[in-house]
Amino acid sequence: MMTHEHIEPLLQDYLDGALDEARRRQVATHLDVCPSCHAAWERLHVVADDLAALPRQIAPSRDLWPEIEAQLASPPPSRRSLRADRAPQPKARRVEGRRRRWAVLGVLLLLVGVGAWMFAQRAGVGWEVAVLEGAPRVGDRLLDAAGRLRVGQWIETDDASRATLDVGAIGSVEVLPGSRVQLLAARATDHRLSLDEGSLHARIWAPPRLFFVETPSALAIDLGCEYTLKVNEEGESLLHVLSGFVELEHAGRASVVPEGALALARPGHGPGVPFAEDASDAFRRALPRYDFEGEAAALNVLLAEARPEDVISLFPLMRRADGAAKGRLFDRIAALTPLPDGVTREGALQNDPAMLEIWEEHLGLDANGWWPVFTSEAAPVRKIVFSPKQEKPWRIVIPGDDEPGESLYVTGQVFGPDGETPLPDVHLHVYHTDAAGLYAPPGTPDGTHRLRGDLWTNVEGRYAFRTIRPGAYPNTATPQHIHFVVEGDDFPEQRFDLFFADDLRVSDRMRAREKSKGRFAEIQPVKSADDGTQQVRFDLRLAR
Repeated sequence: MMTHEHIEPLLQDYLDGALDEARRRQVATHLDVCPSCHAAWERLHVVADDLAALPRQIAPSRDLWPEIEAQLASPPPSRRSLRADRAPQPKARRVEGRRRRWAVLGVLLLLVGVGAWMFAQRAGVGWEVAVLEGAPRVGDRLLDAAGRLRVGQWIETDDASRATLDVGAIGSVEVLPGSRVQLLAARATDHRLSLDEGSLHARIWAPPRLFFVETPSALAIDLGCEYTLKVNEEGESLLHVLSGFVELEHAGRASVVPEGALALARPGHGPGVPFAEDASDAFRRALPRYDFEGEAAALNVLLAEARPEDVISLFPLMRRADGAAKGRLFDRIAALTPLPDGVTREGALQNDPAMLEIWEEHLGLDANGWWPVFTSEAAPVRKIVFSPKQEKPWRIVIPGDDEPGESLYVTGQVFGPDGETPLPDVHLHVYHTDAAGLYAPPGTPDGTHRLRGDLWTNVEGRYAFRTIRPGAYPNTATPQHIHFVVEGDDFPEQRFDLFFADDLRVSDRMRAREKSKGRFAEIQPVKSADDGTQQVRFDLRLAR
């Protein structure tokens, strides 16, 4: 068994990704159960991030070249004149001069050392690559099983190869056949790829604006979601959002694309407005002609073909339009969907910010509300619908904003008995104690669970909820935990408990028992996001 003495010398290599797989797993296992070593590793990680944020060049406060050029142009003085011009200096001034020279030399050596360290760190930063099919190329070599994609490197897939990238602790990206992708950044607050051509499929389960994909026509900004992104030979991109929201941005032009919608982006134009995946062919053909080219005849087609579901296109078009076109778009939207209280034609046509915000939220297009439901008794129930099709939320927030405790984000996927088949529409009821270890205030009837919520898995069996980390029962050795009561079609009610690997109350006996369950163990590691939110992934396997 590895101890502190064994682990501490390996932490830097572990951070750099320089350990072999067996040693990496040993260090990772130890960090999950040893708070002191984990804290040391976190300090190293913070230093690495801070150094990576330093400027790569330090500009002088003024242009030094004119003075240097003048010195080069003047004839060099003789040694005798130098000696004659130099006035005798007191010993104290000579000592002070030497000190300053040594100080300058020390600063220069420090900058050189930091630069070398940063270069070494940059060379080691990267993401794990797992080959799904064929032999993708990373840099100048082919992969047949697994490897690492470092910052600055490209991964390329031919028509017969696919690979997955682990996006730090926040998600994964599948690089599909015929694609070329570069890793641009792998920092806690900036996970960034460049998709030059081909397709990728991203699944991100972290807070918004941590994951970015650059394309020749737009920047895709994750707002907590799952999506596919394609780039053709002309640099045009097509985004399809499967859950949550994605923002496309280029040169000041932006589009927020909701769940179940697509959006085009063209070089020189940037992103177009979103459109429903089941929009008519005529609507889809007319949309870029009006959005990118301003063709008046195309607007007639859009207004004639539009259904209530197509308001996700008409509303942003109205916000961009002016004159008569703006009024025509408003009238068509108002005919398709009822106006919310507080929204008038006059105010909307004058782009009243507060009025447009009310309307946007009413239509379910407000990306700031990407968490769909507040379900606790501590806060009023509030629902934001991602799309008209979503009735059962697969993501919820349990506590109110004023609930004491450490913020915790739990994500996972529910599978059938084979551990491979994802199960959609599975009902999960989750509940846990507050930060003090209580289910409800003293005097409340037994069985009352104040912090609780209900959610249903999405089409890929995924679920997510944000809450606070529960406290342990007062005056007991019972570890912190969250209860899951799970039930689905053809699956009877089943119960699970999520425990945290960094909880010292979790006994060695419990760890040994759960280890045999692999990824479905009820003891899971806890990772921390840059904003301090703790993150846990908990996959479930149901039995019949």
